[in-house]
Amino acid sequence: MFKDKEFNASLFKIAIPIIIQQSFMCSLNYVDLIMIGQLSETSVVAVGAANQLFFIFSCLVSGLTDGVAIFSAQYWGKRDVKNIKKVLGYSLPLSIFIGFLFFVLSIFFPGVIVKQYSHDAKVIGQGIDYLRVAGLSYVFTAITFCFVSVLRSIQDIKIPVTASVIALLLNSSLNYILIFGHLGFPSLGVKGAALATLISRGVEMSIVIFHIYHKNSPASISICHILSLDYNFFKLFMKISIPHVLSLMTWSLGLAAYQIIFSKMGTNAYAAVNIAQTVEALTFVLFTGLSGAASVMIGNQIGANNMHRILTYSKKFFIFGISMALFLGCLMAIGGNILLSFYEISAATHNFAAMLIKVYAALLWIKVLNMLLYSILCAGGDTKYSFLISTTALWFFGIPTVFIGAIIFEFPVYIVMILVFSEELVKLIGGLHRFFSRKWIRRIIS
Repeated sequence: MFKDKEFNASLFKIAIPIIIQQSFMCSLNYVDLIMIGQLSETSVVAVGAANQLFFIFSCLVSGLTDGVAIFSAQYWGKRDVKNIKKVLGYSLPLSIFIGFLFFVLSIFFPGVIVKQYSHDAKVIGQGIDYLRVAGLSYVFTAITFCFVSVLRSIQDIKIPVTASVIALLLNSSLNYILIFGHLGFPSLGVKGAALATLISRGVEMSIVIFHIYHKNSPASISICHILSLDYNFFKLFMKISIPHVLSLMTWSLGLAAYQIIFSKMGTNAYAAVNIAQTVEALTFVLFTGLSGAASVMIGNQIGANNMHRILTYSKKFFIFGISMALFLGCLMAIGGNILLSFYEISAATHNFAAMLIKVYAALLWIKVLNMLLYSILCAGGDTKYSFLISTTALWFFGIPTVFIGAIIFEFPVYIVMILVFSEELVKLIGGLHRFFSRKWIRRIIS
């Protein structure tokens, strides 16, 4: 299957650094949750609820920066640095604005946010404490996301990896010191975890920016790139980006709706969902790297107008992704209890989480195939169709089915999680139909 040496070289050059970066970014959250889990279940739920705001934020910013990546990948296919800077000049101020908006929400309205996920006074209080400290990290993360999206598209991803590694090590060290009060520092609990996150995200952003301007990277823009406005170009950029932003935004709001439904099932069930989702995310980092590589490589080939490689590369990604999903699903099912042993949780929460991990393990391949499929469709600029199918699957199939199962029939949480995958099946059918039609293959650059 992998006799194509150029494909192999590009895949590992792009995917492995992204996998490493995502592993450390995900591990950063996992270390947070493990250390906070040593405090109490209340703290786990509080931080999980507070981080739903970050999840919505990251989806919104990712939607915008993925639009940047679509253009950058195709422009890099013909080495057009001028227009890469132009795209970044449009997106960076928008990303900063989004980060600032969520910063304001976390500082002035934290209670409103956390109350959507819990009515427990202790959970709400700790969630508010976390958000008010971590709020500024949204601005730092928005800037990092924007620059890194371009660095990935031009296959310069060693520095983002380095920055993520340093951020993880710093965050872990600061968590140890600030959560529990070591080395003479006061014990700050969830406030300490939030402060550690804020500092590590700021350091990560600083490293990325220093590299870009020190090396005069294609991602190094000046104020003139931000202030200049080419109306036709901007119109095209927004035409491609807005559907993708809306897609990720409606998806993130839908996942928030799922979380609200799960929170109504009790503290044990909701704590189990938060833990199991973190375990799933640790496994899923491989496929984040794979889909990132697919987006860049397919985008580069579209920019180079190489039709044969576009289709060949796409099918290879599908085969590789499904094979790895089945393999890692087995490992997840076998090793789930080992990861759960790090948590100080009740027997009921442990049992729920163990069953949820098995559900994720069995159905992982469907999510992986969809992730690759829609990354490839978007690499061709087919963001409108992706938005329509994803939104329909989520809001007309997934959420109603889960609501009925959880609230009306009161199924166990692991049965309800199976119902979540009705959304994935609808997306899969629509995505495969679009892929084989070849209507998604569009060279959006001139």
